[in-house]
Amino acid sequence: MRLLKHLLSLSFLCSLVMFTNCGEDSDDPVANDTTNNTNDGNTDNSSQDTVTYTLILTPSEGGTVTPESGTYNENESVALLAIPDSTFVFVNWTGSSTSTDNPLSVSMDADKSYTANFTKKQYPLTILIEGEGLVSEEIITNGRVEDYDVGTLVQLTADPSEGWKFDQWIELDINTNPIEVSITDSIILTARFYVPIDSVSITPSALQMILGAIDTLKADIYPSNISDTLNWISSDERIATVAQEGIVTALAKGETIITVVTAKDSITNSVKVVVSADGDQDGVIDDKDTCADTPEGATVDTHGCADSQKDTDSDGVKDDIDTCVDTLEGATVDSHGCANSQKDTDGDGVKDDMDTCVDTPEGATVDANGCADSQKDTDGDGVKDDKDICADTSEGSQVDLNGCPIGSVWTGTILTFSKLDNTDPSLVENQDRITENLWITRNNVEGGQIYNAVSESASSKNTSPAGTAWAEGDIADYATLNYTPFRTATGKPKNAVGKTYVVHLIEDNIYLSIKMLSWSSKKAGGFSYERSTE
Repeated sequence: MRLLKHLLSLSFLCSLVMFTNCGEDSDDPVANDTTNNTNDGNTDNSSQDTVTYTLILTPSEGGTVTPESGTYNENESVALLAIPDSTFVFVNWTGSSTSTDNPLSVSMDADKSYTANFTKKQYPLTILIEGEGLVSEEIITNGRVEDYDVGTLVQLTADPSEGWKFDQWIELDINTNPIEVSITDSIILTARFYVPIDSVSITPSALQMILGAIDTLKADIYPSNISDTLNWISSDERIATVAQEGIVTALAKGETIITVVTAKDSITNSVKVVVSADGDQDGVIDDKDTCADTPEGATVDTHGCADSQKDTDSDGVKDDIDTCVDTLEGATVDSHGCANSQKDTDGDGVKDDMDTCVDTPEGATVDANGCADSQKDTDGDGVKDDKDICADTSEGSQVDLNGCPIGSVWTGTILTFSKLDNTDPSLVENQDRITENLWITRNNVEGGQIYNAVSESASSKNTSPAGTAWAEGDIADYATLNYTPFRTATGKPKNAVGKTYVVHLIEDNIYLSIKMLSWSSKKAGGFSYERSTE
């Protein structure tokens, strides 16, 4: 380059000598004459050497520089370029001047010296923690100021807290511990720690399946606040397969072991799965099914039997139509499987084997034999007890429709009896003493009905006068009338006024006629009637 510059300078000088042939050889002594023709004593400057300066360039560790050190003409401009190695970066120029420019333009107005300074690349290493634990850093090669120099090899050791366990370096998806990391760029690593699984349980603890059935096993991890991926394995997939959700499918008769394995720590538990056949598909396996031909859809017991197949009480009637399931052995039953000792045909509360009255009217009160009064004739006089007002008629007696022996019928002279208001009912004159057994009168303060002063001190709404039975009608029809207590026959006593009644004096067995004439209200106690006599 220096030679090139010299030739350029020479060409320029030749062009200034207009009359000199610089391109040919010349014998003209003037061309090489260095004498000053002006005789003024001065030296010709154009004939002196060009001024040059020295440039020294030095790179520090980690790079190179261009151009190489050398000499340059005065005021010549030189571009200095620092080139860092791959693991270094340029810092600055120091020496004749300091600058961070790269390239750096330098004017050669003096000798100059420059050093290109390089430094190692540095990157941060950031450690994050997931869970509970610490990560220690140990430098294997190179040193660390703030960040790690590029190429630094760092050993990271994950140290879990008590009760925790190291899982993995998340970004690298590896569980190596410790791990060596070469710093070639900015790095963020997360150390994941977890609480280790203590155990895993399976529900149910055993599984009995029918061929073709699908069932589910449930796995629970302890401690319960831990989650993990569970893997299911069948020891014999020809017998039963298991999906990752614990869903078991029975494929063939036999046994297999289903095992669950936790992804972390490989904690396991297992259950036995037994697959059996169920020929009639009633839900009971064949080796336990005592009724092999159960109708489709029927409900069965633990033995695989439907009610239509069973006769629990062995009475010859199947359970599905047997309404009496506890029939005693040997008893004769009807089509519903019921013996007389189990039935109550008329619903009177007495079983048929004890019921001597099988057609008791609904709701009737019955005795121990299942008979209502309307069905009984206790004294055997031909009148049922509910109509018989003479319950102890002597055997063979001729009775009327009320079951009473036909007695005296009074059709004699009519007698009028009256009791005035507010008169003493205990006085003889205020009592109609019909016989020794019947004295009819009425209290004042009660305002109630008449009563029998022989056997009663006050009236009873339901039974007074005691020893009497009444029927509205004519004395001529006494034998066909229906007799009831006074209040039943009359309704309200005041409504009896003007009506004629046949009265049966039960103890005396006398029938007489009474026509009610008056009835005082407001508890005055007065009344009057006329009656027949003997």
